[in-house]
Amino acid sequence: MIDAVQILTIPKLDYVKMDIDGIEHLILNGGTQVLRNVKGVLIELNDAFEEQSSQCQLLLTKAGLVLKEKRQSEMVSAYTTGFQNTFNQIWVRP
Repeated sequence: MIDAVQILTIPKLDYVKMDIDGIEHLILNGGTQVLRNVKGVLIELNDAFEEQSSQCQLLLTKAGLVLKEKRQSEMVSAYTTGFQNTFNQIWVRP
């Protein structure tokens, strides 16, 4: 994440939205500097992937963010193909 911000000369980020299916924790780990300054993060995570989910929670918490909301869309909750554990999480700076 930090490489993209620097290489693309992206101005200071206020918010980050992530939906990349499986490597969120790796991207968050590479973006700790960016995370320290954002106002919020919207991230889609599958709780069934325990290591990924716990690492994301740890990284977001270390960045000073708190979980404001965790919800699942009605459309996703109706699936029976492995999406029952997938949630959108909103993390904000207190």
